Amino acid sequence: MERFREFIITLSEKEVREIEPIIERINGLKELLLIVTDERMHDKIIDEIISLESQRDTWWKKVSSQNCKEDYFTCEWGIDFSSNKIWVIL
Repeated sequence: MERFREFIITLSEKEVREIEPIIERINGLKELLLIVTDERMHDKIIDEIISLESQRDTWWKKVSSQNCKEDYFTCEWGIDFSSNKIWVIL
């Protein structure tokens, strides 16, 4: 089955300011994991990623419940920060 992106909403500047730092931090920490050799530091980074992913998921539930069809609540999604649009993969 072919998958495609569907743009579903354009975020407000406030919504972007809420989520962009969380997503940037998650991405940065995942890159850091590639070079960390200390096990305790590795575990701390994993714990922070888990916490941030929970914040991201809470944000998505709030935004999607206000703006999207119910079918999108559990979809894989992403944000185009240049246009402030959210897309889902169907």
